[in-house]
Amino acid sequence: IKFRCRWYFNETNRHDAQRFLQQAHNGKETFLIRPSDTNQSEESLSILDFNEDKQHFHVKHYPIRRTDQGLYYISRKSTFPSLQDLVNHYQKKSDGLCCLLTYPCQKIEPIVHDGLSELDRCQLSSTELLSQDYYNEVYKGTYGQRNVAIKSMKMNRDKNRFLHEAKIMKELEHENIVCLYGVCT
Repeated sequence: IKFRCRWYFNETNRHDAQRFLQQAHNGKETFLIRPSDTNQSEESLSILDFNEDKQHFHVKHYPIRRTDQGLYYISRKSTFPSLQDLVNHYQKKSDGLCCLLTYPCQKIEPIVHDGLSELDRCQLSSTELLSQDYYNEVYKGTYGQRNVAIKSMKMNRDKNRFLHEAKIMKELEHENIVCLYGVCT
């Protein structure tokens, strides 16, 4: 049964699980189960959670082990005959996990142009103009379930210069710098 479930990612390691879960269309309580990186006979549960204090998403990983009788568990106090039963349980009760298992991860490989991911414009919604200058407008909005800032190029701006700026932003990682998810061309 595990190979037919939307939440089971058969050929995914820890790094790829983090990459898939942190795609902008996924939100808090998104999860997947994958083979363990350290033990081929076990699985791991990876969950996208949101840190309210720091206002950022992070992925938590939980090993799924088996008893001598073949039952699955994360905590020995709750065992299950199948991965589906384990998922069903944690969809109703977090029972020691960081959150409920609510949304199976959507595995969407982004289209990449010169190192920048192409975002689905249909998933993007702007709600409020935050600032503007001669070349750009910046809006508050959402991409999937995430709150985002949306920078829009005005018609009189050089597209190549805008994309060059986006490439630089994509490389930067700091808690005081906005994370660039991608571009819409």
